[in-house]
Amino acid sequence: MHSIQSRAIRIDQHGGPEQLKLVTVSVGDPGPGEIRIRHKAVGLNFIDVYQRSGLYPSPMPLQLGMEASGVVEAVGEGVSHLQPGDRAAYASQPPGSYCDVRVMPAKTVCKLPEAIDFDTGAAMMLKGLTAQYLLKKARPVEGLEPGEFVVTQEIGEPESVDSPEAAATVVGFTPKSLPNRGELIRTYVMEGGAGHLIVDLAGARAIVEAAGADPLLLPDSLGIFFGLVLGKPLGIALFSGAAIALGWCALPEGTRFTQIIGVGCLAGIGFTMSIFITLLAFDDPAIVVSAKTAILASSLVAALMGAVWLRRTTGPSQPAGG
Repeated sequence: MHSIQSRAIRIDQHGGPEQLKLVTVSVGDPGPGEIRIRHKAVGLNFIDVYQRSGLYPSPMPLQLGMEASGVVEAVGEGVSHLQPGDRAAYASQPPGSYCDVRVMPAKTVCKLPEAIDFDTGAAMMLKGLTAQYLLKKARPVEGLEPGEFVVTQEIGEPESVDSPEAAATVVGFTPKSLPNRGELIRTYVMEGGAGHLIVDLAGARAIVEAAGADPLLLPDSLGIFFGLVLGKPLGIALFSGAAIALGWCALPEGTRFTQIIGVGCLAGIGFTMSIFITLLAFDDPAIVVSAKTAILASSLVAALMGAVWLRRTTGPSQPAGG
């Protein structure tokens, strides 16, 4: 038996980051059911903080770290799914991944495909295992039923929430503060597995039918469309009606109130001010493009609505009171 010297991060007592110490440890050969792995990347997670702080008490001294990826250097007796030279990754007890080399139970380590780099391998394991047990093991019947909903907080890659086996409807949530929120939404809408998307709009939660949708159906675009096509005529009609009812003004001779509604529809043609406000409100290029498209579509719809409405309501004039 021979030993290898390895750097490691460990703590001798629970506490803050100041308890972290860089030490040199000796790593021996793997025993039955064990492997020795040389790390290429080490993952960081909140459980490391919990163990270091004492929220999850552990015997001392404690070598921290629960996930990593690397290359298998040696395997112990009885290990068949891994061989020396294999790329591998893990996210499991016992802690100790904050090091160059370690010996650990082989049953907690899996092969890492060539298509996945070491950094990704070290970062994805805990998230992937969490998704797997929540989707397939958390319910008493061992999995989701078709038609049920899955809510994920924070969206990343579409594959991270896709659940084709369960045929469940995936609901993604994205905070308004994400710098690339527009592109993430577009990815989910056009490519992802999310059936619905919850988007933070000025503190409100808007739920969008996402699967197969057009960029014009993004929440920001929908807000612009309904504001110009419905909000403008409704606001003008209500304000004008209230002003007439209160005696502040009167309809011009030969004008019907229905024509005011038509003029309100035409007011939905709003290029200059709408685009100006868009550029003030959004700094995400993807959202700006979608907003401009929505402004163009809204203006065309508003123009058509106003023209048709006025054509149908314009006829022989009647006195304003009659």
